[in-house]
Formats: sequence, C-alpha cells, structure tokens
Amino acid sequence: PFTHIPGQILRAGLELSPAAFVDAKMRADLLGKNGAVATDTQRARLIGGGAVAAMVANYAVNDTVTGSGPSDPTERAQWLRTHEPYSVRLGGWWYSYNKFGPIGDLVGLVANLVEVGPKVKDAEYADAAGHIIKATSRMLEDEVGMQGLVNLIDSLGDPDRKMGRFVAGQAASNLPYSSLL
Repeated sequence: PFTHIPGQILRAGLELSPAAFVDAKMRADLLGKNGAVATDTQRARLIGGGAVAAMVANYAVNDTVTGSGPSDPTERAQWLRTHEPYSVRLGGWWYSYNKFGPIGDLVGLVANLVEVGPKVKDAEYADAAGHIIKATSRMLEDEVGMQGLVNLIDSLGDPDRKMGRFVAGQAASNLPYSSLL
C-alpha cells in the first residue's frame, strides 16, 4: 500500500491546479460528464487551489515562503544562510511545509515558479523549464515512497560507485522480515 501513497498525494495536488485537465476523470468532472455534484466539487477545488496559489505567490515574492532555492552552488550556500528550503517564515523562524501532503506540494510548486520567474528572459524559456523541473524533482524526492526512485536515478547517474549499493539496499528490503531486522 505504501507504493501508492506518492501517486495519491500527487493526484490530490493535481486536483487543485489547472493541470486537472490531464486526468481523464477530472476532465470529465469539469466538463459536466459525471453530474452536477462532481462538476461543482472539481470546480471548487480549482478555485480553492487558485486562491491558495495566489496567496503563496504573494508570500513568495515577499520572501515569506520559499521553494527549493537557487541551484547554483555559490548562490545556494549564501541563500541557505538566511533561508530554509520549502519553508514559511513566521516571526523570524522558518517552518517546513513540504510534509503537508497535496497542499504542501501546491505551495512548493508555486514558490518554485516564483523563484524561477525573474530568471526568465525573452528566449530563455527552456532554461527556466529546466529549473522548474529540477525544483519539482527536489520536492518530490522528499515524498513518502519516492526515495527508492530517487536512489535508482542517482545510481544510474554514477553506476560504478552507486549501483552496487542501490541493488544491495533493494535486495535487503525484499528479504522476508527485513523490517523486523
């Protein structure tokens, strides 16, 4: 059951965004094919998600909510002296929000978009899209159940050093009673 949790969290976050049209059921709900109640419910989710996104964008612009932060190592080191990734500043302290499930995912996505926004110039959309993908992947790697996928991708990037450790970790987790051990 734990392998389905990340997908359910992402699906719930999707319901709150215009990307709901990607999912066939949500699209049918929005278009009225599943009845008035389903249509009204999905539209309310979009309106609520839009309101949260607008509020988060305002807080991110005013440096009260953060996304993943800069990807450049020098900029990131300087930024980390005064900020925490995926956090909200309340009274001078940073509190992480990235474990709040779908709403935390929405907050992180909007904060990442706000951080990338100023970097987009006339013809640099591909670079900006790369920053968004990198920031979103950082957000997803913290989700429950996604660590195995993160480790696999990491191992594929450096198979000589990391693949053996990944395979050994996977084998150990599939042994009977491995949790007990």
